[in-house]
Amino acid sequence: MDVFISYKQEEREAAQIIASALHDLKLSVWFDTKLRAGGSFDEEIAGALNAAAAVLVCWTPAAIQSEWVRGEATQGLQSNRLAACYLQPTALIPPFNLVHAENLSAWAGQQDDPGWVKLLERIGELVGRPGLSTYHHVMRSGAALGELKAWANANGADPLVDSVWARIAVIEGEGSSERLAREKLEARIAGEKRRALAERSRRLARERGLRDPVRERRRFQLLVGSVIAFAVLTVGAMAYFVDAQGRERALQENVVTLADARAFLRGNAWHPIAARAREKFARLDTAAWEGAQRNGSLAALESYLEQARQAPAGAYAAEAETAAAAARQVQQVQNVLNRLLIYRGPIDGAMNDETGLAIETFRYRAQLPVSREIDAALLAQLDAALRVWILPPLEDLRALTLDPPTEADFIRLASEYGVEAAMLHAVVDVEGAAVAFTPEGRPIILFEPHIFSRLTGRAYDETNPNVSYRVWDARRYPRTQEDRWAQLAEAYALDPQNALAAASYGRVQLMGFNFASFGFETPGEYVRFMSQSETNQVEAMLRFARVNGIVDELQRKDFEGFAARYNGPGGAARYGALLREAYERRRLALAQHYGLPLPEEASPQREAVPEAP
Repeated sequence: MDVFISYKQEEREAAQIIASALHDLKLSVWFDTKLRAGGSFDEEIAGALNAAAAVLVCWTPAAIQSEWVRGEATQGLQSNRLAACYLQPTALIPPFNLVHAENLSAWAGQQDDPGWVKLLERIGELVGRPGLSTYHHVMRSGAALGELKAWANANGADPLVDSVWARIAVIEGEGSSERLAREKLEARIAGEKRRALAERSRRLARERGLRDPVRERRRFQLLVGSVIAFAVLTVGAMAYFVDAQGRERALQENVVTLADARAFLRGNAWHPIAARAREKFARLDTAAWEGAQRNGSLAALESYLEQARQAPAGAYAAEAETAAAAARQVQQVQNVLNRLLIYRGPIDGAMNDETGLAIETFRYRAQLPVSREIDAALLAQLDAALRVWILPPLEDLRALTLDPPTEADFIRLASEYGVEAAMLHAVVDVEGAAVAFTPEGRPIILFEPHIFSRLTGRAYDETNPNVSYRVWDARRYPRTQEDRWAQLAEAYALDPQNALAAASYGRVQLMGFNFASFGFETPGEYVRFMSQSETNQVEAMLRFARVNGIVDELQRKDFEGFAARYNGPGGAARYGALLREAYERRRLALAQHYGLPLPEEASPQREAVPEAP
C-alpha cells in the first residue's frame, strides 16, 4: 500500500479528487468509502494504515475535531509517514502544527498547482518515487527529448517510466526500438539497485539503533540552514548599517538640486532614508520656487515648472502655472513696448520697475488710467498702436529731437558695444553724412528705385518708371530732399513696406531692407527708429556692425579691417586711413575738452585746436 488518505466524511468529494489523481500516478491508495462510527479503529482501517508507506491527512476544522482523523495523523506522525494538506483553512493543534501542510483548499485537480506539486514531492519521498512531482512536467506537450530521457533514467523503477519511454519512442520514431530496449533495461536495473541500496541503508540503521539517515540528513540540513540564515542576517544587519550611513552621507553632501533629490529618491524609494530625502526635496523645491519668484522671468518660472512636472511633483506647480501665464502676458507687453521704442529692457516676462514705467508711459500716451496694470484695454491699445507703428504714415516720420547725441548717449553706446569713445566718434565722422535731418525734422533719405524694383518683383517698372527700374542710374536721382521724399511717397502708395525697405536713412544712410540686422521685425519699425533722433541712427550703425561681426574690429582699432568689411575691400585703404585720422583727431579733442592727458599708446601732433565733441 502506497498512500492512506485520512479525511472527514464531509470533504469526501475533495478527497475523491486527490485519490483519483494519485491513482493516475500509479499509486495504490486506500480511500475509505464507508461512514465511520465507533470510538476505535476497525481491523480493515488499522491494517491499511499500518501497511501504507504514506499517511495523507486532509485537514479541515471538522477533521481536527475528529478523533479518527487525529488518531490516524498521530500514527503517521510517529512513524514519520505523515503528509498533510488543507482542504479548508484550519488552525492546527500540537503536534500537527509542526508538519507543513500544503494548501489545496481551492484545488480541483490541476496538475501544475504549486501546492499539489509540493505535496507530491513529500509523497514521492515517502513511497520511494522521487519523480512523482516532475512526471507531469516532463510529459507536458512540447517537452524536449532530453528532459524525458533524463527523467526516465533517473526514475527507472517508477511504474510511470513505461509511459515516459513510450512517449520517447513516439518522439524518436521508428528504427530506435533496440536502443530504447537496452536503455529501458539499464535504467530499470539501475533504479532497482538504487532502491535496494536505500532500503538496505534504512534496515542497517534500524538494526544498529541509528537514526534514519534521511531524517538525520534533513535535520542536519535544517541546522546548517539555520546557522547560515543567522550569519546572513548578522552580516546583512552590519551591511545595512554601513549602507545606511553611506546613503545618509550622500543625501547630505551630494543632493544639492531638485534633480539630485529626484535621482536619489528613485534609487532609494524602498529605503528608510527616503523619508529624509523627501524632506530635503521639499526644502529644495521651496527654495527653487522662491528663487523663480524673485527672478520673475518667464524662463525662470518655466524652468521651475519643467522640474515640478516630474515625479515626484513640485509642491508649487499650480502656482507656477499661474505665474508663468502672467509672465507670458508681461513678455508679450514688453515685446510690443520694445517695438514701439518705449521699453529698452530685457524681454523676459519679469514685471520689474523698467517694465512698469514703460506701461505707465504707454497708458499715459494712450489716454488710459495711468497704472502698471495689464488689462484688456491696455492690450487692445497696444495692438492698435503696433498696427499703426509698423506701417507709419510718412508725415509722422519726424524727429523727436534735432540735437546730436549727448555725452550720456555716447557713454551708453560705448558701454553697450565695448567701443572706445574716440573710435565711436570717429566712425560717425567718417561713415556719417554731414547732417541727419532736414530743417523740417525729416531724416535725410536716398530712395533706390532699382532696389524697389527688385523687392517688388519688377511689378511697377512699366507703370511707375520714376520709382521702379532695373539698373542703378545715379543720373536719375532727385537732387533735393523734397523730391526724394516725393519719390518715396509715390512708391509708398504702391507698396508701403517695400518702399520703406528701398531707401536709406539719416547720417549713416543704412538701407531699410537691413531692418532685421538692426533688430527690427518690419521695415516700418526700423524707419520709425531712424526718424526719432540722430542718436538712434548712430545706434543703428552699431547694431549693423554687431550683426555683421565687425564690432571687434572697432574694439581692436583695426581701421582697415573695419573699412574693408563695412564699405567693401575696394576702398579699404582710403577709408581706413580716414578712420585712423578721425580717431586720432577725436582722441585729442576729447582729452583737451575734459582736461585729461592722452593715453600713452599714441602721440599725435598738436596742431590746431580741434572741434569740440
